[in-house]
Amino acid sequence: MCVLFLVPLLRPLGVHAQEADPRLETRLLRTAAVDESSGDLPGSEQTLRRLMGERPTSTRGIAALERVLRAQGRVHEVLPFAERFADLDPNASVPRLLEFRVYTELGDEKGLEDAAEEWMDGAGPFPEPYREVARAYGRVFGPERALSILERGRSELGRSSLFAMEAGDSLRDLGRMEEAVLEWAAVIGNDGSQVSGVMRRVREIEEDRETLVLPLLEQLRQPPTSGARLRAGAQIALEAGAFGEAKTLAEAALDGLPDRTRRGFLTALARQAQEVSAMEVALWAYETLREDAADGAETRALDQRITDAALATGDTVRALEAQQSIADDLPKGSIEREQALAEIIRIGIERGGVGTRGLRGLLEAFREEFPDSPHVDE
Repeated sequence: MCVLFLVPLLRPLGVHAQEADPRLETRLLRTAAVDESSGDLPGSEQTLRRLMGERPTSTRGIAALERVLRAQGRVHEVLPFAERFADLDPNASVPRLLEFRVYTELGDEKGLEDAAEEWMDGAGPFPEPYREVARAYGRVFGPERALSILERGRSELGRSSLFAMEAGDSLRDLGRMEEAVLEWAAVIGNDGSQVSGVMRRVREIEEDRETLVLPLLEQLRQPPTSGARLRAGAQIALEAGAFGEAKTLAEAALDGLPDRTRRGFLTALARQAQEVSAMEVALWAYETLREDAADGAETRALDQRITDAALATGDTVRALEAQQSIADDLPKGSIEREQALAEIIRIGIERGGVGTRGLRGLLEAFREEFPDSPHVDE
């Protein structure tokens, strides 16, 4: 019993004191907010200083105090509160980021470096200090210093692929694009995660994007790879304009893919291919989807997309085949069949692909089946 009674007394003073009145923080924050909104900044400051004295690890309290002090042109006075917060909770990022922000505003590079070193020295197995220090150093000192912090974090934590996205960004800012894209490739996990972030960065490459992305695609192909990494590679290749690589990666990604995932991937790939004018990839994706169409309605819808994609690639013969497939699947004499056959004739007139004799035969067959169609006069 005596031992249990003494346990609270043996706890750190800061933690013990903060538990005395659980409603104190809310009450003082409300009072400070009322004073601040009424323009009484000194009154708000006094209340917040009291709060931080009694609750030194109050996240909301230190944020409010920073704001009030900044409004009075004395933001540097928040630094001792941030230091105490960090001493009591070494793993907390809030006081460290506040220190970085204030030292940067003040142009105090020495203060920034001291705070950064202190945080990294106590980082333990956690990567966040290195990531945030690199971000702050990138803004203040430039990408080379930021990259050195990321490399230090990798070394000290023993994880060579850590910070790949950030390292790639720093390398890009240094003009080392070949190295940057390889770092970005390492970001993409076996589940294909982070592909959107990599695609956004690839999209921002201004020169020789198609060539620069090839090592990244090759890395995604290297065993042990996964279907998700191959699918991510196909998407990235489309974004970079490497359309042949996109189709090759997409074909490999289909191997062993469950039906639902396969259909979703091909549909998204076809849509993306159309957006970037990679119509040959879109045509391949729609034809592959057609192989497993669920019913006649889906087959006809895909045949229409195949028609459009084939025309865009200049493959008139394939477009006519797809359009004929639509017509053959529809009941004779129906309006839908009439429209499909009229489209075949229009394509034959505008694009060729059927020859004069073939076109004459199509017209005669159309008149026989639809003698009253307005398309006959056209």
